[in-house]
Amino acid sequence: MSDMLIPDLMEPIVSWRLWHPSGPFGQEGHQRAYLVALNQTPVEPYVKASAHCRGNRSHDPFLIEFTCSCGFYSYKTFGDLVAGTYMGNHHWSPQQFVIGTVNNWGKVFEYTKGYRSQFIYPKELLASTPRMAAALERTYGVPCEVANVFEMLEDVKRKAMERARELARQNRLLP
Repeated sequence: MSDMLIPDLMEPIVSWRLWHPSGPFGQEGHQRAYLVALNQTPVEPYVKASAHCRGNRSHDPFLIEFTCSCGFYSYKTFGDLVAGTYMGNHHWSPQQFVIGTVNNWGKVFEYTKGYRSQFIYPKELLASTPRMAAALERTYGVPCEVANVFEMLEDVKRKAMERARELARQNRLLP
């Protein structure tokens, strides 16, 4: 019998991520835009992003391990993304966000609200302006729609606060 590895899933796991757009897409004549993770890691077009361990050298740096924190983090739902990125204390303009779904595969660890994976690539994106959306779609070859990303994030945050207040009142924690 061979030592063949059989995957647990045949399809990638889809989850949510947040990026900063980068590049001169707003300038006349420039047709490309790039995604940069919050830790300043760029996402290369048409190339799977592969996690590399930068800290714990007790394991293969190209294979994520449960005992290490390396890998790509993403959230199960849009609401988890908003809560997890804690954007309330940042003063970013709407054009500084790109949100979207990613395909996760390779070694993937599941957590309560998200995943940590070995490989990712954008699946669908939401950008704040038509020019940014068109540039991202050309660059990565994935659908990118225009949405008021900042408003979407603020709306989810507002609804979560309303729900928290309602629960606090029900439990007599607030008047």
